[in-house]
This record gives sequence, structure tokens and C-alpha cells, in this order.
Amino acid sequence: MDRDRLKEVHKTETTESRVNEDFVDWLKNKGPTWLVILLFALTAYLMLVRWRTSTHQTQMQAWHALAEAEASALPASFESVADEYPRVDSIALVARLMAAQKLLEAVHAGRPLGADPMDEDAEPLSDADREQYLSRADNQYQAVLDADDGTRRTALLALNALNGRAAVAEARGNYDAARQHYNAAADRIEPVYSSLAEQARR
Repeated sequence: MDRDRLKEVHKTETTESRVNEDFVDWLKNKGPTWLVILLFALTAYLMLVRWRTSTHQTQMQAWHALAEAEASALPASFESVADEYPRVDSIALVARLMAAQKLLEAVHAGRPLGADPMDEDAEPLSDADREQYLSRADNQYQAVLDADDGTRRTALLALNALNGRAAVAEARGNYDAARQHYNAAADRIEPVYSSLAEQARR
């Protein structure tokens, strides 16, 4: 009985020894390769986590900058946001639309940017400044149109830009150009929102 037990113990030790030797051989032959692969995978994972964190932080910064621009209500603030965050969500396009809108509001009010609307003694907007504001607004609207990829995602942005260009043309007395922009706006939005297309044509 003891002899059988000793044989079993010896057999177990021999098997464990062989497994240990095989493992040592594997470590010598293939261990470094797998270690490199593991380190590469770990590095790639850490870089992915860092990239996602950085992307999220950039998005938060961009939206915060847009909110600050809204507080200032100056076109230059919106233009700076658009230039600083050209590829974060649709921040740049929204900022350009808002910059153009502020410029048009100044033209319609007949007051320079930053003027107090309640100050009746404020200097009126000069013809030169009026044309400069209209050109800046038109350029911002065109920049939004240049970024339009023709998909549903940018349809509303393109609609606003085309309507904005039409408003600029109207402010200049160029009603033929305004009509062309309104028709283009209707054609652009019709596959997505037919009611907005009808409104643009009217």
C-alpha cells in the first residue's frame, strides 16, 4: 500500500516537474513576445482612455466658451469660438450663425456693436460700418454653407445660413439674390422638413 502511494507521489512530482520545465521553456521561447504584445495592448488601451478623456474635456471647454460668448453678445467672441474649436460637435457652425445674427441685429437697429440700445444719443451706424457688418455676416453664413455635407445632420444649419444670406441680400436691397437664397433654403430643407421649405418659399 505504501509502495503504491509512493508511486503516485513520484508520478505526481514527475508530472509537476515536467509542467514546470515546459512552462520555463515557454517563457524562454515565447514569453518575451507575449509580454511585448501585452504591453502594446495595455499602452493602446491607456492611450484610448486618455484620448476619450481629452475629447470630453475639449467638448466641455468648447460649450463653456460658447456660453461665455453668448454672455458677451459680441460677434468677435463667437468668431473666436468658431476658430478655436472647428471640429468639436457643431460648435463652430453654431458660433458662426450666432456671430452673423448679432451683426444683422446691429444693422437692423442702426447702432454700432456694443452700443447701448437705450441710449438715444448714441451715434448711428455709419454706411461704411453697415456694409462691413453685412459683409462679415455674409462671410459667416457662407462658412456654414461650405461645411454643409448635404446630410440630415447639417440641414437645419444650412437652412439658417441660407436664410441669413437672404436677409443680408434684402438689407442691401438685392431682392433677386434674396429670392435665390430662399429658394435654395427650401430645396435644401424640403427632404427633411417640408413645412420649413414651404415657409422659405413664402
